[in-house]
Amino acid sequence: MAADDANGSAAGWAVAQSAAAAAARCFGGRLRSVYALGSLAHGGFCPLVSDVDVAIVLTGRGPDAGAGAGPGDWDRVRVAALARMIRWSRAPLAGRLSLFWGTADSIAGHAPGGRFPALDRLDLIRHGVLIRGDDIRTGLPEPSHEDLVVGTAGFAIRMLAAPDRRREIIDARYTAALGPRAASKVALFPVRFLLTARTGLIGENEAAVSHYLGITPAGPAAELARAGLRWRTQWSDQDRASAVGLLDAGAVALYQEFAAEYAARLRAMGRTRLAGDLSDRVARAARAALLSSGAAPPGGG
Repeated sequence: MAADDANGSAAGWAVAQSAAAAAARCFGGRLRSVYALGSLAHGGFCPLVSDVDVAIVLTGRGPDAGAGAGPGDWDRVRVAALARMIRWSRAPLAGRLSLFWGTADSIAGHAPGGRFPALDRLDLIRHGVLIRGDDIRTGLPEPSHEDLVVGTAGFAIRMLAAPDRRREIIDARYTAALGPRAASKVALFPVRFLLTARTGLIGENEAAVSHYLGITPAGPAAELARAGLRWRTQWSDQDRASAVGLLDAGAVALYQEFAAEYAARLRAMGRTRLAGDLSDRVARAARAALLSSGAAPPGGG
């Protein structure tokens, strides 16, 4: 674990350590390991916007998990309570805590339960930093490229189904008013999704923007991607004002590009229903953006 604060990550590491200690108190002997994930682990942590991603690995099964080797509802309740306790501590960045959890079997996909999407399993295997307990990564299977594409598409569908998240994509003034965290996520999520689909890699922000600009160096979407990366480390009144125009011009276009590419890949995998659901969600957002701008949707009316 990095001990210095060269990238301003000390507060993030403090939150991760607090989560590990709380997990030990909460689960006792069932706690097998705790890891840092995300930008805290693989680099690029930005205190202005970054989440503090922590993985909790349990052993055995909870008292209500039945015959399986995965966690049960009891574990889900305890993890949620643990997260609330840390977030409400008012420590710097405590509100950014994002917990992933499960047993070794559920993380590997051999048992149900927990919260550990495919992309985060890949992050754990390749970049996870052990904070507490035993390293359980040896023998964990890496998710396939199809697992990553399907999992990312499912995440995007759920995100677009949430009214507040959908509004962030289509209402530039609203998102700019929320600040750099919301604005940078709107700009960078689809860019990161595209990197994952094209390379099978975790969508680290700098790598994702570099990859995207190497293919699409100009235009509103490219300008938004550049700005989104900048907003991770700096945000001023001038940035807030310019974000409105950049988001308005590029956000929906970026999500349409992402959806079109993912839908094509999903159909090639035989996942036609998922492809249709993703395309439909983004199309609804695009229509809502047109209506809110006062423009007529394609086909008149």
